[in-house]
Amino acid sequence: MPQKPKSKFNMSKKTIFRRIGEEETNYATHHLYRYPGQFVPQIPGFLIEKFSKKYDVVLDPFCGSGTTLVEANLLHRNSYGTDVHPIARLVTKVKTRKISMSNDELITITNINPDFDDFDEIAEECKKFEYSYLFNRENLMPLLKLRKEIYENYTDDIRNFLLVCLLSIVKSCANIDEHKVRIVREKKDAINVFEIFKQTVRVNLKKLASLNTDVFAEVLNCNAKKISLDNNTVDLVVTSPPYLNALNYIKIHHIEMALLNERADEKNYIGVDKVTDGTGSSSDAGKKLMAIEIYFKDMENAISEISRVLKSSGVCGMIVDKDRKIKNVRFKFASELIERAKNYNMVLEDKFYRYATKENKSEGERILVFRKI
Repeated sequence: MPQKPKSKFNMSKKTIFRRIGEEETNYATHHLYRYPGQFVPQIPGFLIEKFSKKYDVVLDPFCGSGTTLVEANLLHRNSYGTDVHPIARLVTKVKTRKISMSNDELITITNINPDFDDFDEIAEECKKFEYSYLFNRENLMPLLKLRKEIYENYTDDIRNFLLVCLLSIVKSCANIDEHKVRIVREKKDAINVFEIFKQTVRVNLKKLASLNTDVFAEVLNCNAKKISLDNNTVDLVVTSPPYLNALNYIKIHHIEMALLNERADEKNYIGVDKVTDGTGSSSDAGKKLMAIEIYFKDMENAISEISRVLKSSGVCGMIVDKDRKIKNVRFKFASELIERAKNYNMVLEDKFYRYATKENKSEGERILVFRKI
């Protein structure tokens, strides 16, 4: 398994995070589940090393697939994560929880007979599955059989782990291009779903071995606008809030959500599908501007909560979107968040940049460092 790269970042006003290849991020549990928009672990790792010490408490209120919490664990920090998306919460729990499976448990789940006895029952579930039209029947039935076995025979951490392994192979079994964010149809032949699942389980179990057990990582069932922690309990916040209308995680994970029988809490999402109905009407510009205001209002609520739970003199490292032009109006996202943070005793202490590519000299993401006063 690849080792975690050593930090090579120097602290200065002109700190630039160089381009980091995928091979450099494939350590510990970071690639246990591929999550769109996942930010490179070296950034939270750098912030955690710089602004906290061992056994401090780190919070990521937009934890996504748990990158910050994994880095906190590897650096012996305690951590909390929140996210509005149920898939994100499930994946983060699994990526930060060290488990072991007995040989009997492993054999049971990885050696299911393809000629299963409850064939008729699974065939009926196959007909009812919301997205059955995206699958060959030969590929969907084993997925549903595995889901049934996991729910009936396993509990708690092991069940969660096996469910994430199952979710991680769903798109490779569907008649779509699993590498595309949007659904792109692609005809596939029948594949050995049981064998793919078995290999995924074995590989992911090995990844969990890298986790430390001297610290906790807890995923809270709440969202960034209402964090279920007491005042002044967090030493450091490291987070990458959703970018305005960048990715719609509800649509991206709709197949996985259906497999888990989950529903999204759409009203508490920030920056998703609040821009336009796509009709091209003359009111589109007004809708976009309104969506931007809603976005910043939601972000201000999140900043208020971050300030509340953060200890006095605590630090918040926030990775935010580059400035962009919307309907011929240029919005300086970092500047707007900096100004709103002042209302909650959060003052900008430093700012860094991450360029999109090695060759591109334009500014990409900003890494804002706030301190609570």
